[in-house]
Amino acid sequence: MKQAFIILQLIVLVLLLACSGEEVTGVDKTPPSKPLLYKHLGDTGDGWVYLDESQTDSLYINEYNNGIDAVPTGNKIRIHWEHILDKDLKIIRIFRFARGYHAIKIDSLAADYDEYEDQLVNIGDFPALETEWNYFIQAIDHAGNMSISDTVSYRLIEKASLLTPADNTSLMNSNITFKWNKGRDVEKYRLLIFDHMQQYLWHRDLDVSLEENIIELEYNSNNPLPKGTYYWRVDAFRDRIEGGDKFFSGSESLERKFIIE
Repeated sequence: MKQAFIILQLIVLVLLLACSGEEVTGVDKTPPSKPLLYKHLGDTGDGWVYLDESQTDSLYINEYNNGIDAVPTGNKIRIHWEHILDKDLKIIRIFRFARGYHAIKIDSLAADYDEYEDQLVNIGDFPALETEWNYFIQAIDHAGNMSISDTVSYRLIEKASLLTPADNTSLMNSNITFKWNKGRDVEKYRLLIFDHMQQYLWHRDLDVSLEENIIELEYNSNNPLPKGTYYWRVDAFRDRIEGGDKFFSGSESLERKFIIE
């Protein structure tokens, strides 16, 4: 009888251990896929660019696929990441930091987002412009598992202040001279023209190291612009080697509309 009781106890213990093992193995401990946060890949007007040193993959750059970048409105930096396909993803957290300082969480987004615009202001000793801003994101699933992206960086510089043509100007032809004020410590400007759907049409680059404070640039394409509505913008660049790496700095002016009648 005593022996049977001991055997029964052993059977119960084995069953309890088996059940316990099922509970443990049933817990989700797999983190989401590591988020791919895009570094600065290029700028509108660059056309096709290589994505790696092997030059095996290329991408036609536009306003929306070029990675971390400035935007025309406000002192903003836009970050962009590959859409995360994990079905149990719960939330995406955005972090920002200046070099040498701790990262802070600046926002949380729903799982279906794949970009974020950060409106920058002067923060303590760090001005919105001329500060190297660094970003990374966390992907968190419903079980609390987490994965972290690599870090990407960008620095905003002073925007071009547009002069002429004024917004909503009507013109008789495409013999247009564009004017804007030169900003501080800018190396290159890019004058861009977009069609009525705000799709890229044409650009011209200008090295401004020897330019006067007011910059003038003519539309000089071999193809005159037909009648219609257009937009123009000026992007500013300053790309330098820092610590052996190429570091990107830039800004995008507000867009202005002009009409050729």
